[in-house]
Amino acid sequence: MDVLYQSCAGIDVHQANIVVCILHGPLTSTRPKREMATFDTTTKGLRACHDFLSQFHVEAVGMESTGVYWRPVWHALCDDFKLILAQPAHMKAIPGQKTDKKDAHWIAKLTRIGLL
Repeated sequence: MDVLYQSCAGIDVHQANIVVCILHGPLTSTRPKREMATFDTTTKGLRACHDFLSQFHVEAVGMESTGVYWRPVWHALCDDFKLILAQPAHMKAIPGQKTDKKDAHWIAKLTRIGLL
């Protein structure tokens, strides 16, 4: 699979917080560097998320359309980042124990190779 973005992110969205995974590195890298962070879904938390994404020059952000919880995240980021909203059914996670960090990482991987 071709890598589309040198720096991209996946966000696992919940009511009270979001888990963000950034993957960054050369397009030829099969093992990009990973940065993880959790932010509250308050205005202050979403601004901190925006700053975190900017710090790593994120080109695209993938996230699930989880209920209505994705909307504040979208509005906080839409002016400065390419956002990709996907149905949870289109992002079937790999089997195994589900965690928010694993979900964010999986979304970032799918975003990096253009499968969202």
